Amino acid sequence: MILEIDAGNTALKWRIVDANGEVLLATQRSSLESLEAALEKAREYHVQETRISCVASEAVRKLLGNQLKQQLGLRARFAQTQKSYDQLTISYPDPGRLGVDRWLAMLAAQHCTDRSFCIIDCGSAITADIVEVGGKHLGGYIVPGLSLMKKTLLGDTGQILMTRNLRAGNTGWGMDTDEAVTHGISRMAVNFVDSILVELASDHKAYVVFLTGGDVDLISSQLSLPKALEVTFNADLVLDGLAIALP
Repeated sequence: MILEIDAGNTALKWRIVDANGEVLLATQRSSLESLEAALEKAREYHVQETRISCVASEAVRKLLGNQLKQQLGLRARFAQTQKSYDQLTISYPDPGRLGVDRWLAMLAAQHCTDRSFCIIDCGSAITADIVEVGGKHLGGYIVPGLSLMKKTLLGDTGQILMTRNLRAGNTGWGMDTDEAVTHGISRMAVNFVDSILVELASDHKAYVVFLTGGDVDLISSQLSLPKALEVTFNADLVLDGLAIALP
């Protein structure tokens, strides 16, 4: 049995798979504190290996390694971005500067289609990466996600005070400060993603678009999805990529 972990900057996602890749137990994204639950289930399922994607701090990386060693006697196997691997070649001159989660998602997507594709991940940051047929990564974007935009706005603008924690997703005009902030941030995120979709649809490469990330439902509900694009929702692209990177 194998414990797969996707540790982000603000959340943790994990699952247990067998040697054939069949998912035996999976969780939704939760706080980093859910690691204890993962370790308990790993012990229950007699896990013998680990595969980990970690873009969190070095402290979280060390915590993962120490806990797996102390509680389960397992070595933490961390995926690491590579310049060329499994027919995927990334555009960054220094592969270490490209987040391993983005790299793993591209590896997984490449196994899902033989066409050019774009991955849009709506998480703490909203990232987009484009890969052409043959596995050449053409580049990407990174912008703040919904929660990060709100946190930055409220932290740097002391006179904007919110009294309600509204759910993002609505892009209509705000009728009070709470709505103006929440709806405005949603509109920025939606317009950013829409602009990418319009660009891809105007090309003639018949792109497949993979949408993923913790906020994908909030953002995708407002998107104008061009009919020229094939759009796939996959919440587990990063975890799927682990089996390819760490067979």
